Amino acid sequence: MATRAGVQIDYFPWFSRQRHAIRPVVESIKDLNKCLADIENVIQQRSSPSGHSQSDAIEKGNSNPYIDAVLISHEFTDHCNEQTLRELDATTPIFATKAAAAVIRRWHHFPVVQDISEFARPACDWTEFSPSLPKWLGIVRFVSSLDIGHLHSAVMICYNLQYDSQEKQPAEAIIYTPHGIRADSLSQISQAMPIIRPLALIHGLHEVFVCGQQLNLGALNGLEVQRSTGAKYWIATHDEVKQGKGLISYLLARNELTLDEATSKARSRDNVTVDSAYDLSNFQFAELQSGESICLKRSGD
Repeated sequence: MATRAGVQIDYFPWFSRQRHAIRPVVESIKDLNKCLADIENVIQQRSSPSGHSQSDAIEKGNSNPYIDAVLISHEFTDHCNEQTLRELDATTPIFATKAAAAVIRRWHHFPVVQDISEFARPACDWTEFSPSLPKWLGIVRFVSSLDIGHLHSAVMICYNLQYDSQEKQPAEAIIYTPHGIRADSLSQISQAMPIIRPLALIHGLHEVFVCGQQLNLGALNGLEVQRSTGAKYWIATHDEVKQGKGLISYLLARNELTLDEATSKARSRDNVTVDSAYDLSNFQFAELQSGESICLKRSGD
């Protein structure tokens, strides 16, 4: 989403103009960099080799030394806001979907803008998703061939902090799908070699419609995706109610569901009564407010 200064405008202001209804805790890229600095300092205190040191950050010599790269999932202005992204140091690498990358390149601000590759086949090695990244880290995208414009897509971050180049190793993964994605579009994850174990799913609860077309798939779909991927965490996203103006504000309809309400509907839809059909104890759900955070524990911890 855009920072407090940034406004979401899609196509034309008379068509869609939105901004935060609640003032965000992190209002700028500078604020974000400060938050990341605090996290990195804690990591350093625990003697982690993967953290930045203060001297490393100073040597980088840029305005946001704790932001190593930025990932853009969609080209729409609430995901790809020019005013917000221009707050980044121009040397920051940008990884973006094809449509978003094309938009960003037109700004002539970031020298490094790389397209995110699509998950083509289960045999794909996760360490080869993003050749320009360290071998322990990979980014890939999932789309549906029937989804025109790929609104209902997902990006997946794979990583293994104990990566050893001498052998094929499994990865943990974080799946980010702000508008939702159908569970069958992620089915290849379970067949991937080396193994990919989804740790966290970031997926919204609210169902959003415009002129009868569903924009956000919501909690019922999220239940299917969590059950399909086996993610240990489900973190809600993209459910913020914004101040909207323009024609689109009269066409939008929102169905707000809680996780419990969605679970009850899913059991009724599937004509099942046993709790195991949608067992909420299989994962941890978090609905974070602005400024809140969660620490993800590795699978098996």
